[in-house]
Formats: sequence, structure tokens, C-alpha cells
Amino acid sequence: MCKIKLTKIDLSDLTGVGLRFFRDLEAKSNLMTDKVNQVLLFFGSTLKPQPTTRETC
Repeated sequence: MCKIKLTKIDLSDLTGVGLRFFRDLEAKSNLMTDKVNQVLLFFGSTLKPQPTTRETC
């Protein structure tokens, strides 16, 4: 994994998502998946539902 040195302000400017969202995201409060996807799209990814696998004992 490569590390990109961006501030929250930089990321806000580059993705068009408000700075407050990044502060909320960092604080792990209410997440809005459309905003998360908007940021992930900047990095070439998206968030999507995936079934979880459960191991049976």
C-alpha cells in the first residue's frame, strides 16, 4: 500500500466533500455512504455491500 500525504483540507478540496465530513469520518460518527463513495472514487474504489462469511462450528 502506498501512502499519500494529504491533509483533510487537501482531500476536501480534491474530492469536493466538505471538511466537516472528514472530521466526522475521523470521529467515527454518522457516515453517509454516498459521501464515502465520493471520496473512495477519487482513489479508484467504491464501497459496496458484500455478504459476510460465517464459519460454522
